[in-house]
Amino acid sequence: MGYQVYCDGAYRRSIGSVIGVFIQSEDGNEEFKLSSQLKGKSDVFAAEALAVLAALKHLLKIDVINESIEVFTDNQELVRAINSLNNFSKEDVFAEIYDMKKKFCSITFTWIPRKENVVAHKLCRELFDQKSMERRAKKLKVKYDKDDKYLVESTNVEGLFYKVCLTTLTCSCRHYSLQKKCKHVVAAQLYSERYK
Repeated sequence: MGYQVYCDGAYRRSIGSVIGVFIQSEDGNEEFKLSSQLKGKSDVFAAEALAVLAALKHLLKIDVINESIEVFTDNQELVRAINSLNNFSKEDVFAEIYDMKKKFCSITFTWIPRKENVVAHKLCRELFDQKSMERRAKKLKVKYDKDDKYLVESTNVEGLFYKVCLTTLTCSCRHYSLQKKCKHVVAAQLYSERYK
């Protein structure tokens, strides 16, 4: 049995770098998803490389070194760099990738168009959306009401407060009904965690 690995990395100045990794066995029975925000400064290229590194670490952890591994990414430059590893410093992420890829019996790195890297790309996008919502939520005024209910002030209408229930994770704002989670719910969750 083999594994297909889909990796993506992305960068937004306001949030930083994130990675998305999707691993699936050939028979479709095993699946692993990872999305993570990277610490420190980075860029898209480094994030993409770190996504590949995270995938290889997971594959080693689940001990599939004797399986056929196909790693896909939508960054052509990254695939070229990994497939021609010969000029890197010992501290470089590529040195780690090079050392790890030698541990697998059969591993390939292949470029694919973004439209074929949907799951890994979506994992990055969802994490960006979550982190962006958390940033906006931290700026909101929150008041404890009663019984796990909170009042969260609108950013558009001064003096307007939305009712948030953390037990049911619901909000009275119009955005909640559209997306099933809004910045008001996140603000109440952050407030609740801070003052427990």
